[in-house]
Amino acid sequence: MARPKGEEKLGGRQKGTPNKTTTDVRERFQFLVEGNLEQLQSDFNELKPVERVKYTLEMAKFCLPTLKSVDYKGEIQVSKRPKIEFD
Repeated sequence: MARPKGEEKLGGRQKGTPNKTTTDVRERFQFLVEGNLEQLQSDFNELKPVERVKYTLEMAKFCLPTLKSVDYKGEIQVSKRPKIEFD
């Protein structure tokens, strides 16, 4: 049974505590990649230019945050610009 809203949390992981399994997998993957950089570069160099671009974009997903599309449904109010006159 779920605890009622507003009651204090009892037991379990504290908020913000990293998942140990995820951390371990990421460390092992990093070790795998770092240990094979020369082979990865060699394989990358053998790709056709179009494949290199696709590969680079795929790998960027792991390094750069994915941006989310945002829809704005309000009105944009444009104020009038002040008129500047020179004598």
